[in-house]
Amino acid sequence: QVLWDDDPDADRRLARWAAESPRQYLAGQIAVGTIDQVLISGLCAKHAPVRSAALLRHLLVVDELHASDTYMHEILRPALEHHLAAGGHALLMSATLGSAVRHSYLAPQAVRPDPAPDPATAEAVAYPALHHRRADGAVTLPLDRHGPDKTVAMTLAAEAADADAVAARALAAARAGAKVLVVRNTVDLAVATTRALEQAAEGTADAGLLFRVKGRTQTESRLTVHHGRFARDDRQLLDRAVEQLIGKDRPAGGRVVVGTQTLEMSLDLDADLLITDLCPMDVLLQRLGRLYRHPDRQRPTARAECVVLVRPGAGPEDLIGPGNGRFGWGSVYADRRILALTWRALAADPLLTLPAMQRRLVEQATHPDHLEAFASAAGGDWAAHARKILGKDFAEKGQAAASIARRDLPLCDPSNAVDSEKKVMTRLGTDDVWIEFPEPCPNGPFGQSLPRIACPLWLMEAAKADPAAGPEIVGEGPLRFRLGAAEMLYDAMGLSCSN
Repeated sequence: QVLWDDDPDADRRLARWAAESPRQYLAGQIAVGTIDQVLISGLCAKHAPVRSAALLRHLLVVDELHASDTYMHEILRPALEHHLAAGGHALLMSATLGSAVRHSYLAPQAVRPDPAPDPATAEAVAYPALHHRRADGAVTLPLDRHGPDKTVAMTLAAEAADADAVAARALAAARAGAKVLVVRNTVDLAVATTRALEQAAEGTADAGLLFRVKGRTQTESRLTVHHGRFARDDRQLLDRAVEQLIGKDRPAGGRVVVGTQTLEMSLDLDADLLITDLCPMDVLLQRLGRLYRHPDRQRPTARAECVVLVRPGAGPEDLIGPGNGRFGWGSVYADRRILALTWRALAADPLLTLPAMQRRLVEQATHPDHLEAFASAAGGDWAAHARKILGKDFAEKGQAAASIARRDLPLCDPSNAVDSEKKVMTRLGTDDVWIEFPEPCPNGPFGQSLPRIACPLWLMEAAKADPAAGPEIVGEGPLRFRLGAAEMLYDAMGLSCSN
């Protein structure tokens, strides 16, 4: 009755209000982002009640649910329970979620859940399906499949440590007209493979088969690799370049694109051959989704092919030994039991039919009963590893419990106090350190202005860099800068330590 706003831009101004600050994003009519804003709504964090209240109006859609670790799972569940108790709705989506985790989401948190289904029962569940949690219990509604099954010929190759062999395999397929996607578990392996491709193709027509992006000039192109250690604007440039080269509207002819796990997320890629490091089965199935993605396309091979890279002279049981961390086994992917069971499953059945076998493959490699049986049978170091993983899960659950807001207590209760000295985490792991460049900003390897770049904290610590020191540009050519005693390099291979 008293708001007489004659400003013709008022409606648009009010609509933009939700975008002015992260704490207000969920007040938008439609909000798209990462899961972090939802997770913060249930934690003892500043402005969490604002996020929580705004969230209650929405249908909450959580994609890629399988990517959540124990800690994220433990803080997402209470947020979901609060959302549902207030009359909200949620849709959780995953193509590769195991039955044990699915079972925990379908059971109300206040009710002691029934035991998770045994492996045989879990494998028999329809796929794809909609699992609906209702007041009288959960029901499973089978869904029709869209499109035919895809057959993938799997090959185990003992070439994980041989970048030259991987490069030769990829180039041979690209010469035959295949779009080749090479996914390595670590940035170091991805860069080493790219360098091996460069050396193998140097001075030959094969050089035109490699992944290149426009450089600082219109006539210059840079051999590059796709991973997360690029500045944000450069990463977006790489995303677009990869999709143009090997996406839905890809050009004719063979190409090779190398990267890390960043290639399996949110990119519409369509490769003819996948070469990948051994990884957990659910992750592998995500990567296989980038093979023969679009039907009715001329292909150089009769069926999709995937080469899984393992260590020479080793078997699944050897994943517990030293030297596996450099391949991401035990470092990127902590639970080596899942890796070992994935290896066994691929060795036993080298021809996969997807999605018909999807449910069985996931359960074979991730079901708790199978994991426990494998570690028990292997004994020794494997039993110790299983205890370590169990302890890690308990620690993450405890850390989550200490961060979650108590909905059953008043907001002013000491249990819900916000510690201004402590940063509440939505996901575990070391933070990135933002390096701010002074004006005028230097240009990156692809000619774009570089106001700042994120550097992983572990890389800063390994280089003995001083995060408080302002970056000092060093020399001409590729971007080099000092952070205290450390010298960092940012070129077409991404950010690295050069000293």
